[in-house]
Amino acid sequence: METPTRKRKADKGHRNSIFTPGEIEKLKSEVEARKSILFGSFSSTLTKARNNLAWKSVTSEINKVGSKNRQVEQVKRKWENLKSDVKGKPKMRKTGGGEAESKLPTSDENRMMGIIGTSSIRGISGGIDTSMSGESRYS
Repeated sequence: METPTRKRKADKGHRNSIFTPGEIEKLKSEVEARKSILFGSFSSTLTKARNNLAWKSVTSEINKVGSKNRQVEQVKRKWENLKSDVKGKPKMRKTGGGEAESKLPTSDENRMMGIIGTSSIRGISGGIDTSMSGESRYS
């Protein structure tokens, strides 16, 4: 009886090559151009298939710039990492116990905030933090 083929541990832990500055810039510009398709609410005109096609187009454009053949999942993961980096910046500036440095966002951070929206970074103005209410929704 044959045993199923498994991925070796070395394959599983293999790191992909680092995105070049050119690939990152291309990723930002392509996502910016397609953000309504990539991040819009699904509807009769915006389907999952159309969303997947847009991500394939972004990946194709990045592959034209870089020397590596990137896969869609790698590109999506890189976008999520870039987004997380920008979201974490305001919080990092506030920690440390001392006076917060009043560093203004860089032009690149401002561009990313324009793409992902400031409400996803700062929260909704006038919104309620349900974790602070002290009431459980299950009681």
